[in-house]
Amino acid sequence: MAGVVVTTYNMVAFGGKRSEDSEKIIEEIQNREWSFLLMDEVHVVPAHMFRKVISITKSHCKLGLTATLVREDERITDLNFLIGPKLYEAKWLDLVKGGFIANVQCAEVWCPMTKEFFAEYLTKDNLKKKQVLYVMNPNKFRACEFLIRFHEQQCGDKIIVFADNLFALTAYAMKIRKPMIYGATSHAERTRILYQFKNSPEINTIFLSKVGDNSIDIPEANVIIQISSHAGSRRQEAQRWDVFSGQRRCTTQQKGSSFLLTRDIASRLSLVCRHLKKDLI
Repeated sequence: MAGVVVTTYNMVAFGGKRSEDSEKIIEEIQNREWSFLLMDEVHVVPAHMFRKVISITKSHCKLGLTATLVREDERITDLNFLIGPKLYEAKWLDLVKGGFIANVQCAEVWCPMTKEFFAEYLTKDNLKKKQVLYVMNPNKFRACEFLIRFHEQQCGDKIIVFADNLFALTAYAMKIRKPMIYGATSHAERTRILYQFKNSPEINTIFLSKVGDNSIDIPEANVIIQISSHAGSRRQEAQRWDVFSGQRRCTTQQKGSSFLLTRDIASRLSLVCRHLKKDLI
């Protein structure tokens, strides 16, 4: 085996049956004492499955990298004994001032529910059914459609629309006639869509599920519209912000780009307003 191995958390931590070749590679990884273990997206390591990587891989030195050092289950402090203390943290505003990332503008677009959807929403006890109603709110769809049209036609922007709800993702993408990428999208199709989005003026908007939250490089995008998210997860919001701004080739013009957030406003009885900037500064 070579002196450097590049693999994934899933590959190393997988506990099921492997192919003969994969089993040999994993055995060699386990039996060797490594000089250095470098972990990207280290915020996932405290998860029960992924922390197996630490015990399976023996190394003299461990270093973790992440743009979003936050978790909702409060296990982020486990990194102190799994890997070690935090050595360096760059402040978001310092990176903006230094020109390393874009100066993102964030706006909430409130979308009151239609009378029919609101009446139906009040009668439902099932959380998933409630979610479908407020995500598929016709006023939210019209707002999304307007924002896409405005940014494509008036500003010439490249737009990513995020939706965790797959039913909504499919419905929005098909109705607005834009390509979408989700878990079942083949690698070839995903590559084709992303290439056209980056290089072709014909495709200026794509729809992404949460598969776009991690390890995706789309520096051409300068507008994000979010129609549904994972229960207000700070990590997810920060990851999406990072995909949008952290990987951008920053110029003075690009720093004026805007991040548009269409919140899941279930009804006027519920107000959930958390400003991501306050969490990141």
